[in-house]
Amino acid sequence: MIGGKLRLDWMVGGGATGWVFRATHLSLDKIVAVKVLRLGVDRRPAQGHFAQERQILASLAHPSIGRLVDAGVTPAGLP
Repeated sequence: MIGGKLRLDWMVGGGATGWVFRATHLSLDKIVAVKVLRLGVDRRPAQGHFAQERQILASLAHPSIGRLVDAGVTPAGLP
């Protein structure tokens, strides 16, 4: 559970800087994807990358591209 809003169901995959999970957004009753910064990654550049990715995704509106529903941090402070 992340912040009481998300229930992580399972890990879908991961890359150099983060993991992607299938999750349920409890307040919206929706299946969503959650990307979390990988532990041990140099946080400063990775957080900048995450912020840029979040802004780009928030600006997109296309039926074949996922849309940004929410953004935040884990209880451990990871974006």
